[in-house]
Amino acid sequence: MHNGLQVDELRPMGGWWGGLLFDNPAVWLGPCLSWFFVFQFAPVERDGQGAAPSLAVEWVPLPGAGWQAMAGRRASCHAFARPIEASLSFFDHHRYDTVELQLMRQRGRALQVVAEVDGDLDGLGIAALRTSSRLLFDGITISLAHAPADVDRARSVLDEFTDTSGMDGFPRAQGYWFTPRD
Repeated sequence: MHNGLQVDELRPMGGWWGGLLFDNPAVWLGPCLSWFFVFQFAPVERDGQGAAPSLAVEWVPLPGAGWQAMAGRRASCHAFARPIEASLSFFDHHRYDTVELQLMRQRGRALQVVAEVDGDLDGLGIAALRTSSRLLFDGITISLAHAPADVDRARSVLDEFTDTSGMDGFPRAQGYWFTPRD
């Protein structure tokens, strides 16, 4: 039995954040940029097995956001996947109905993020959770049905959605990945 996770067992250990430029022509979804934030926690043991819980807040729309200027932005959602999805992973994924996200302070790639989730849809046992961590920017993935022909064209497409200054692009399985220059 892996249930019974308690809020006081969750010790924040950082995490990462990034973006996804995605489309799905099969359902008439044109290209859109969304952001994700992943909070990691220290491992917790159950039944002789250790697992590191994590909270993922995904599909966050932040129109006009640039990776170097995220502080002060907020996003919220009051029904799962409308559009934001929040789930806590602990052996399995456990979805939350509502989410409030605050992007507090930023220094370079590091962003202090506060997430509040509520409405335990899958019965994990934690009805609500508030966490805050310093997350590091991982980059932006471009995953389009018709991938741009090269990195320069991919940058041009991404520039329509966000500022790509200070980033280098690389081919990645069926798309591209843009990550900060060191």
